Amino acid sequence: MESAIRLTRQRTETTRRVGAMGGLLTPGLSNGALFAITLGGAWNHWFPAVPLGSFAIVGAAAFLATSMRMPLKAIVLLLEFTRVNQAFLVPMLLAVAGSGGMAMLVEHFRTIPIHDAAPDVVAPLVYTGIATAPLPPTSAGSP
Repeated sequence: MESAIRLTRQRTETTRRVGAMGGLLTPGLSNGALFAITLGGAWNHWFPAVPLGSFAIVGAAAFLATSMRMPLKAIVLLLEFTRVNQAFLVPMLLAVAGSGGMAMLVEHFRTIPIHDAAPDVVAPLVYTGIATAPLPPTSAGSP
């Protein structure tokens, strides 16, 4: 779990450093799309080819819905942002329901709830713009 948090922090930091502003919306969309494209590549290896853009849209909706706890709003946002047709609605609904159900299942068996632990990880990224390590101590005589 620690490595997943570290990886998400690195992706968010990278997204913010390249100039993509938007709080946690932009990194959430990019993380979900990246993860879905990775899984879509594996899917296309064994099953008939599906455009990776389709996986990206559905994965971004599922990740955003679960990470920000706004399932219906995530679906509407993705439909409005991408202007895809209604054929994407059913896969988005299924992906959002599956990711939300999995988050509830994981949270049920954890000692520290996922969303209660998230502010400690996310707050430095939101308030400082990027995750930074503590500064090294300076000597008293240096400027």
